Amino acid sequence: MVWSGTEERDARRVLSRAVRIARTLDNALLESRGSIYSNSMNCDINIVGTIPPPIGGVSCHVFRLCEVAGISGFSVCLFDLRPNPEKHFPENVHRCPGSSSLAVVGRYILWQVFRQSGLVHAHVSRVRPFIWLNAILLITGRRAVDLVTFHSGALEDDYLRLTLIERVLFAALLRRARGVVCVSERLSRFVRALIRETPDKVETIPAYLPQSNAPKLQTKATLSIEGFLGANSKAVLIASGYGTPLYGWEFVLRAVSGLSKDCKWILCFYNQYARPYYTRIRKMAEEHPNVLVLEDLSLEEFSWVLERASVYFRPTATDGDSVALREALSKGLKCVASDAVPRPASVGLFRLEDNEQMLSKLRQAVEGVPSGPAVELGGLTVIDLYRRILTLEGAIEA
Repeated sequence: MVWSGTEERDARRVLSRAVRIARTLDNALLESRGSIYSNSMNCDINIVGTIPPPIGGVSCHVFRLCEVAGISGFSVCLFDLRPNPEKHFPENVHRCPGSSSLAVVGRYILWQVFRQSGLVHAHVSRVRPFIWLNAILLITGRRAVDLVTFHSGALEDDYLRLTLIERVLFAALLRRARGVVCVSERLSRFVRALIRETPDKVETIPAYLPQSNAPKLQTKATLSIEGFLGANSKAVLIASGYGTPLYGWEFVLRAVSGLSKDCKWILCFYNQYARPYYTRIRKMAEEHPNVLVLEDLSLEEFSWVLERASVYFRPTATDGDSVALREALSKGLKCVASDAVPRPASVGLFRLEDNEQMLSKLRQAVEGVPSGPAVELGGLTVIDLYRRILTLEGAIEA
């Protein structure tokens, strides 16, 4: 649909009036929130995403990115799209308030309209919510996001499900952005094909960021793990992911049956559970005395578990760029994963449905066969990207 000049002016007038009304209604809330809200209007870096809980690769990355950006000297605001009173925000990070999903949408639009400075960095796992959350900002003529990171390996499939108008809006958001980050080269090639005019603004940067300090914990989960492991484990293997078929839990159970019973397995499920699939998988896993099943560990607990494991196993049907896999590599674990997507060079790869190859790679990992070079910490270059964009805008001196 093409608007005439009169229709566009009328739309802008209606939107302007709506914003003035919303601002008036919002004054009381602004006053009650105090400095938390007002400070979030004038930050160098404005990150749009979510931090744990729920735990997951993307939420862990966002949490650590907030920490690293703050340590690097930026003032940071986090707009959390999934508010939860149990969340603990990184130190020196301002946050925008919100008490429900519906409230978050309104707060986000108001925050974007009244925000005074800085770049906006959106972290995207699902394309359609990202489009509609930012669509109204296109009408105002504002740049909704300066930098967007795509985390999901299902980006291409999600794009194919979009309607024509959604594809137009998506392309418009990407063209207005100053930079696009993809966590794998496969995703980068796809996005470059969508914005052929400016392919150079697409960067491939893995999402992994190292933990700032080693956790020292004693929780119900860590005590359970210590009791399970005991003192004489030949090897400790760990697998993690949603309780859904995408994460290949059938292959994990095949591996449990195919390896020595002296090997102990810790299966970490989190965030999403496809029932009755998950119920069936969990029941089968608990039939093995050398398997411990855990649900919804905190970020600190999961990192603590990795410190005590020797092999990380990831038989996913598809992937973005697994943060958990890179974290396991950074802690010195041997890693075995499906070849569904390109992986770091040090990972032992196997073809899905090739049971013998899978078990062979796992046996090599358990026996300590060297797997390759250390993990690349490419995610740190996001900070360089921030400096580049802010320098171009004249917000900081080159």
